[in-house]
Amino acid sequence: MPDIELKWVAASTLPGSSLLIRTMCQPSGDWIGDVDVPTSIVCTTEDRGVAPSLQLATAQAIRGATVHSVADGHLACANARFADPLVAACLDVAGRAT
Repeated sequence: MPDIELKWVAASTLPGSSLLIRTMCQPSGDWIGDVDVPTSIVCTTEDRGVAPSLQLATAQAIRGATVHSVADGHLACANARFADPLVAACLDVAGRAT
């Protein structure tokens, strides 16, 4: 089992304010390349909680993963415009499942 490290992450929640969040991070470098099921990543391109570059790096580390982008931040799933990329990602995975 990979080591779990505890981190404090500063995340901007509103312009001019910050929130300190304690997160548990499990390093994926040792196992992410072994994912062998259809995978889609919904990338929030304006995310300040999880950098889009990290989301894309995750997708690139998984063989055959597809990326479905939504121009929104970390709380994108609370917005109606999240539905289309999410449905596309789900249909993509379902279409590749055996």
